[in-house]
Amino acid sequence: MINNNTKLFDFLPYNSNEEFNKLINSIEKEQSLFYVIQAVKSAYKRGCFSLEESEIISKSLRVLSTPDKKEEA
Repeated sequence: MINNNTKLFDFLPYNSNEEFNKLINSIEKEQSLFYVIQAVKSAYKRGCFSLEESEIISKSLRVLSTPDKKEEA
């Protein structure tokens, strides 16, 4: 059962199983990357990673969040 104040990754609210299922069924590639990045950031805030892991994850997030130079041209 879902609490009416449930938030995924500390930012994404939903109020029912129906809303959750609608969200799950609407996820596409671009949203998937966004949600993975938010999940990692949320886990980091909760202290889930070592210092070394955090450094690798931070760099990886910057790489994933920065548009390719080819895409900018």
